[in-house]
Amino acid sequence: MDGRDADAAGWDVFLSYSRGDDAAPARTLADALQGHGLRVFWDDHDIQPFQGISRSILLALGRSKVLLTYFSANYPRRRACQYELTAAFLAGQQEGDPTRRVLVVNPEPGRDHIDPLQLRDARHARAPKSRRDLEQLASQISAHVRTIGTEIGQIEPLAAPLWLPVPARPRPIRSVERITELWDLHSALHPFDAALTSEPNQPIAVVVGPAGVGKTVLVTEYAHRFGAAFPDGIFWLDGSGDDPLPAIRRQLSAIAEALVGHQVPQNAATAIAAELHNRAARSLWVLDGVRPGLDDSVVTAGLGPHPLARTIITTRDRRYAHLGVLVDLRPGPPPGSAPSGLSVSAAERAIAWRLQVELAYRIREVGSGHLRGALAALYGLFLFVRRLLADASPTAAAVVRMLVVLHLRLRPLLTYWHPTLKSYEQSRTRTSDPVDHESRWNRRGELENALAVVRAQLAGTMADLAVITGSRYGIAGRP
Repeated sequence: MDGRDADAAGWDVFLSYSRGDDAAPARTLADALQGHGLRVFWDDHDIQPFQGISRSILLALGRSKVLLTYFSANYPRRRACQYELTAAFLAGQQEGDPTRRVLVVNPEPGRDHIDPLQLRDARHARAPKSRRDLEQLASQISAHVRTIGTEIGQIEPLAAPLWLPVPARPRPIRSVERITELWDLHSALHPFDAALTSEPNQPIAVVVGPAGVGKTVLVTEYAHRFGAAFPDGIFWLDGSGDDPLPAIRRQLSAIAEALVGHQVPQNAATAIAAELHNRAARSLWVLDGVRPGLDDSVVTAGLGPHPLARTIITTRDRRYAHLGVLVDLRPGPPPGSAPSGLSVSAAERAIAWRLQVELAYRIREVGSGHLRGALAALYGLFLFVRRLLADASPTAAAVVRMLVVLHLRLRPLLTYWHPTLKSYEQSRTRTSDPVDHESRWNRRGELENALAVVRAQLAGTMADLAVITGSRYGIAGRP
């Protein structure tokens, strides 16, 4: 069941993955979860980097209980994946446990590519490398899902919040690659894992960096991506200029008028605080472009005027860092920027695919009924395995283990039966038919039994490879 099917009952699992990179293992995982009776939403349409996600996907996300992320090294590059992750993470944070709504399957050997830190430090599952791994993972996910009775959208609405002053700042055209710093910013504004509504302080993040490094772009992307965390609105103040205090006051007056419905002659901040108190929800305040050297009293005039408000200050001056938590932007490639080339998981799948195709071909030959042809096929597979072992990266650990096991299984069979059969073949006269001569061998049954055992072992290996590649090529009658 994919994202094109409507289901009035909602979904148990929303499967989030990089459509252009990890569709095959995602399909395998979805099939296993559905085999456990779970309703799984997964969209098999490729979404390119920097492309948004459709309304149908947003609706399905809001109507799902958990988000299951296939968190490959390429996952953070996809804006759609980051939106899905953010919405589910905020839902869990609203409940008091950021990891409750987000389950991570990690196909990479390390975990430095996983953000936010709460997910990186949380217990997460390794990507399955065999049928047994897949069954255990599906059972664990099924058990967790059954502890959750509500949907993501029932906890944290996905609707965009109010943005004042209007118009809202447009979202950056290109995807922001500072994924780690976006999550650092969110952590600075939400320093505890307790429920968001119960925090007693008024967190402030101070985003510092040289001109042109992308401070405003980062905060704009944060406001759009994490907007659901601030249902009372996003309030963006221009703090630039040599004397920004009059401009800050004018902007506060405009915001107060918009919130309360009439002009506020004085003390706009008090009127805003009273209105926000009545709404009793979180808001985000941004004081953008604060120049160096201002008095703290000028800067604090632009801070969120209510205890549930969060404030971001952008500036080039590190001396304002004492006002809150420093988020330092530096020139150069951002931490967590996307790697070039294949991820480790994709490279492992490529090797697994080569082995799966070879096995599919050789298994047919082993089952042909011709003893010499079967041994020749196994010898060809033996040579292929040795070449693949020499080329395989140690990071493709699961496939390397399979190759080693194949090597160990094939060597003794070939070492014994190849010369044994050859010795019998040499007894054939020139006029006798080779096939007829082979069929009359008194040890034929022994070799057929040995071939049947190794053929079953190869079929099992191919089924485990299918878990890694996500393809059932060569299995269950597939071509």
